Amino acid sequence: MEVIASWNRLCQVPGFSARIQNIAKRELLRDLIIPAQGKTFMAKVYMNKDLGRSLLSMCHFGEAERNGSTLAYLANQSIHVTRPLCLLREYHNGLVTKSVLFLEKLPETAIDYKVYLPGTLPNKPERFRTTFFAQAGQAIGQVHKAGVYTEDTDQNLMVEEKEQKCIFHLLDFDNFYPWRIPTLNRTIHAIAHAVDTGKQAQYTCNARETEAFVKAYLTVRDKPEWHSPIMAALKNDRQHIFTNPTCPLEGQ
Repeated sequence: MEVIASWNRLCQVPGFSARIQNIAKRELLRDLIIPAQGKTFMAKVYMNKDLGRSLLSMCHFGEAERNGSTLAYLANQSIHVTRPLCLLREYHNGLVTKSVLFLEKLPETAIDYKVYLPGTLPNKPERFRTTFFAQAGQAIGQVHKAGVYTEDTDQNLMVEEKEQKCIFHLLDFDNFYPWRIPTLNRTIHAIAHAVDTGKQAQYTCNARETEAFVKAYLTVRDKPEWHSPIMAALKNDRQHIFTNPTCPLEGQ
């Protein structure tokens, strides 16, 4: 396979193997672009430096295996994710010591969700912002409807502006476990972190944007009965959302 051949050539470059060995657990090599099959790919390296991680990597519950299979499943559901190409394993004495997951690179125009919020969104008119959060709610709702939940979805979300709308790409599902289903309480956690990013991104939705997110999310999930408990939880724990002043561009 072309991507494996390219990776093997990289491993012969002086200093590259040392860089890989210095990875503590896992790392996405964002600066490393691997061309293959007319596309570009990234490599995420998983190091198994203890017996427990090596044994887990022999089954579905290894991080690389879990991430790759979940991404493939979601891609098959027509959800925008980084599409996995293949998984390369390295063995030593019968145990997996290293795994490399090759992922199709996202468009250069895709921006981290928590960078886009404070850097780009405040300069957009009200209608765009409201639509943006409705689209974000739909995107996360589609993932949860597929039965996949992680506590850090908002940290692995990329935004691509395209033809007057936004496409949301999901990156990483290392922390997904099949038994961790998107219950009501977990849904509240996910929505709260998506609409109120706090100090990390310094953006908090106002009431209108929050309502747009929740309504779109619940429409996808077909859970209208969750609207009241979700909004009650947000008003109790995130009161500042509902007292958030309007953006300077409000009304445009």
